[in-house]
Amino acid sequence: MTFRVLVVEDMQVLYDLMLQTFEKSFSMEKFEFTNVKSIPAALDALEQDWDAILMDYYLGVPFGERQGLSFEHGADLITYRRTLEKDDPQKKKAYIIGISGSELRNQEMVAAGAAAHFLKLDDTGLTGALAALEKC
Repeated sequence: MTFRVLVVEDMQVLYDLMLQTFEKSFSMEKFEFTNVKSIPAALDALEQDWDAILMDYYLGVPFGERQGLSFEHGADLITYRRTLEKDDPQKKKAYIIGISGSELRNQEMVAAGAAAHFLKLDDTGLTGALAALEKC
């Protein structure tokens, strides 16, 4: 079985760092990664089923709109995903990990529905957050 992971991260170097950290902790054959780099692309991707989502807080512009709502950062996107899951009982509940350079923003993503979080460029934080994936 393949574990589908959506990585919402606009900076290629940080996406590459996450993949390197995954490679140190997991057998990569089990995982399929998809990277989106903007809020509009994330809104489309979030409508699909994912086992896990790594969500950056700040994705820059353009912001996104859907169903009359405005989306400006990762916490908004997490709220959107959790709403989709609540409204559609067939939608898989994704394990969401928030990513930010600020603990305050990470807490905002947890309040929006992230199960875990870590600070950007903190390999140990990412490793700890990913450890929970083994239980999924």
